[in-house]
Amino acid sequence: MITEERLRLYLDDIYIYNFYFGDFTLNHKYNSPLRDDPKPSFQIKVSKTGNLYWKDYGLDKQLGFDAVAFVMHYFQIERKEAVKRVWDDIIKSGKPLPVIRLSADTSSIKYRHYYGELRDWELEYWKSRGIPKKILDFYNVKSLTALYKTDKLVWKSTEDNPAYIYLYSDNKAFKCYRPLDPNGDKFRGQDNGEIIEGWDQLPDEWEHLVITKATKDVMTLRRIGVVGGSPTSENSFRAILAMKDELNRRFKRIFIFFDNDAAGIKAALFLHEATGWEVIILPQDFAKDPSDLVFKDQSFDRLKKFLAKYNLKRNYI
Repeated sequence: MITEERLRLYLDDIYIYNFYFGDFTLNHKYNSPLRDDPKPSFQIKVSKTGNLYWKDYGLDKQLGFDAVAFVMHYFQIERKEAVKRVWDDIIKSGKPLPVIRLSADTSSIKYRHYYGELRDWELEYWKSRGIPKKILDFYNVKSLTALYKTDKLVWKSTEDNPAYIYLYSDNKAFKCYRPLDPNGDKFRGQDNGEIIEGWDQLPDEWEHLVITKATKDVMTLRRIGVVGGSPTSENSFRAILAMKDELNRRFKRIFIFFDNDAAGIKAALFLHEATGWEVIILPQDFAKDPSDLVFKDQSFDRLKKFLAKYNLKRNYI
């Protein structure tokens, strides 16, 4: 019987990750190999003790964080089976272990960003979703002309892959968005973990507030006079929960309006349990979120009709 202790005499986790996942960069977000993952949410990191571990932010339950646990999830097998699988695939094959040069962890190095006014071809993406320049300016959406890390150009806006940057009143924070990236590498950000997107544009008081899951949905709703804000992701509620009491004072009715997929519904119910705010979910045959519905219909009509039952007083820009 192959024990885990015996396996560790021959093999460190880095070789297991490399064999089943392939080459990787520490802290880089990849599309998860464990599930359908259109938004990259899988990372391999290094702990304070120097051990490699993985994190998949979309899994309901992660059964461990080392490489053997990764193999368990990858093949949907028990831990003992995973140990034997690794032994048979890597050690028993008799092939020499590769020389692996792990890319450096640059996660703590700050980005340098440059931005400018939106160009006509960058406006086209937003026009297709019914969002005019007036609203983009109101929410401080700019053209990302260049994003650097360690003097290396990471992103820039191009006609075939436009990139945008969301700016906030906290000048250290920003979020970059590349919606059409063919590899699904859509988001980069810095110091924005405590940001509520759309916060700077909220009225001091109003009759309603709709918590969505993205700035593009905040802007879509505001286009029809619905006031909204958003956490940085559907699974990042710390900033929203920290401001719960203030939001309840400022807004008479608060709604949660996330995607209508399994992850979005789960996140909405979690936030509902923590706040008591009402949940809004689009019908499955509409689209997953307000922005996608407008793009699909090339009209706001169905979205406005769906929201009419909530009697939301309009607040236009």
